[in-house]
Amino acid sequence: MTTTASPAAVRPPARAGRRDWSRASRLLVAVPDAVVCALLCVAVVVALALLLGVFLPAVVLPAGVVAAVLGVRLRPALPAPGAADGRVVLGAGVALLVAVAWFLVQVGHTGQAIGVGRDPSQYTLLGLYLVDHRSPDVGLPQAAVDLARAVPGLRTNFITDEVTAANHIQGTSLLSGMLAVLGWLFGTGGVWAANVVLGALGLLAVYAMGRRIVGPLWALLPVVALAVAMPLAEFSRTPYTETLALVFAAGAVLGIWVAAERGALRPAALGGACAGAVMLSRIDGGIVMIGGIVGLTLLAVVTPDPELRARRRRALAVFVLAAAPVGLLGWLDLRVHSPKYLSDLSDLLYPVLAATAALAVVGWLASGPVAGRLLTRAVRDVRRRRRGWAVAAGVLASAAALFLLSRPWWMVNHKQVDPDYWPAVEWRQRAEGLPVDGTQSFDEMTVSWLAWYFGWPLLLVGLAGAVTATVDGVRRDTRLLAVAAVPAVAAAFYLNAVSITPDQVWAFRRLLPVIVPGLLLGAAYGLRRAAGLLARRRAPAWSGIAVLLGAVLAVLPVLTWGPMFGAREGQGTYDLALRMCSLAGDGLLVQVGNYPPTGTMLPAVQELCPGTAAVQTFSTSPVTLQQIADHWDGDGPVTVVTFQPGVLFPTGVGGAAPWTTLTVPQWESVISHRPRRVDQVVLQVWAGRLDSSGTVQALPAFPALS
Repeated sequence: MTTTASPAAVRPPARAGRRDWSRASRLLVAVPDAVVCALLCVAVVVALALLLGVFLPAVVLPAGVVAAVLGVRLRPALPAPGAADGRVVLGAGVALLVAVAWFLVQVGHTGQAIGVGRDPSQYTLLGLYLVDHRSPDVGLPQAAVDLARAVPGLRTNFITDEVTAANHIQGTSLLSGMLAVLGWLFGTGGVWAANVVLGALGLLAVYAMGRRIVGPLWALLPVVALAVAMPLAEFSRTPYTETLALVFAAGAVLGIWVAAERGALRPAALGGACAGAVMLSRIDGGIVMIGGIVGLTLLAVVTPDPELRARRRRALAVFVLAAAPVGLLGWLDLRVHSPKYLSDLSDLLYPVLAATAALAVVGWLASGPVAGRLLTRAVRDVRRRRRGWAVAAGVLASAAALFLLSRPWWMVNHKQVDPDYWPAVEWRQRAEGLPVDGTQSFDEMTVSWLAWYFGWPLLLVGLAGAVTATVDGVRRDTRLLAVAAVPAVAAAFYLNAVSITPDQVWAFRRLLPVIVPGLLLGAAYGLRRAAGLLARRRAPAWSGIAVLLGAVLAVLPVLTWGPMFGAREGQGTYDLALRMCSLAGDGLLVQVGNYPPTGTMLPAVQELCPGTAAVQTFSTSPVTLQQIADHWDGDGPVTVVTFQPGVLFPTGVGGAAPWTTLTVPQWESVISHRPRRVDQVVLQVWAGRLDSSGTVQALPAFPALS
């Protein structure tokens, strides 16, 4: 009797480790998407805790772990990597290696800027403060508040003359909260390194976005270009909100792309929540929400199939409904914890939010059944004539690119209504030998800035790729129009009016979260299309040249660094702040005279020195010192410090020597080119004790800080 073997009996034995490799491959491929989803959910937990004043390890850490796990489970589905497409696994593995290597390199160059002249120092200080406090409102000793109210010209806040019992930073508090979480886990070093971690996650987020659009290997081009260029490193070494916004902006585009295919709702929710989370990071996050709404509306409107249009319309609604509460959380954070900043920028913020709401309503109506019936004939006509429409779109996109590129040759923009802005521009113009005009905005230079940091070849290829994607979006794949709307809207805002003091690298932060990834992704798209076209025409050698060109362009930005790479900006100022804390003890510290070049030290003392009261005055009059001595009724001595020679004591032969001296590395601040030099800023600090007669007695000199 003949027996038939079962399928199991004839199946070849599995190779050792095959099942484990398959599981490992799936996990590796899932990492980039998982990073975006997990960070989004953790950010919401941190923002809620800060808003409610319960920012405590016992609350945030367990809730954050649960949120991260839920976020990972909600990531959009990816095709499982198989033996036939090892490129998916290879691309994810290389992206992860690049992100890890980038972190290991950059974490050795983190800045320690503590003097507050610009935003990064505020976020660092608040991060250090939140390690031991549950609210981002910096409470001040009542004795310091009473003194400031009694003595004219005395300030407790570096931002405003108003004397309040608590100080606020300028902007949302999410980034500082994220720094503090790493501080809980790894101490002060965790605070310094936290934004470098976010920068590495930004690289993975850009890859998660890019591999959907250009494939798993071409998506490495924007990742590598970002990793080797100056801006991401600079904005991660010291805490800039743009690094965190980069992660969420990439997540928004990722969600839009996946939702665009068949109108899937979960990816639409991810995209909307990420777009809202940009506003958790930065006050201008509404720009990303507008881009997403415009893109999804356009996608739904040009869809001829009624069923698919209805699904894409629902995806638009879910995008808006997910973006609104997360964005509202960002607004509430500003309203509660940074009210003056919100008030100062309300003329810019509220029109953007109103436009967001209006466009959401227009999008819902325009993609509805009534409008669909009215537009059906027009949509079908466009699809029949899509070649001509694609040519028209390409011409318009090319004209826009040429307009932006050519502006420095014929345009000089001005900023006429901001007298606080003019001196900052004028002194840089004088220092660089430029014509002095404080009203000049340099908006016409924004595209040139992209070339400064990424090279003209990459810029031109990126613009050509963006034009190609626009043509293909009209002719072949409307999903391209949906995702292209996000960088297009951001470019309409910031390439035309950058709205920031135009010195470098500071001003380039406006372009990092959305415009830079869009440009780099455009370059990858254009080269991929060129390689595919050449391969189809049986020109494999030329196709290989396109691949080689992409590899060269990806690493080209490393040539822009010069001597800037090794600098640790602000190094030593943290130690200076701690020495000032030790000097003042439980008494009062008064900062007298102008700010040092690295920024005022008042917030550092207020946020790093428990038990120390701190105020500042620009007045150097003995009358002011006498009034301070008369009205101070707190505990401890009164210590006076200044960074100006001759203010407290005579200088020259027989004069008091500085209490300490510090040399601080700082990137040069220039308008006409990218930074090319590290300035060594010398700080001299004079310190003394103020007695009851209003006389300041010099304190013994302290060894210079390194």
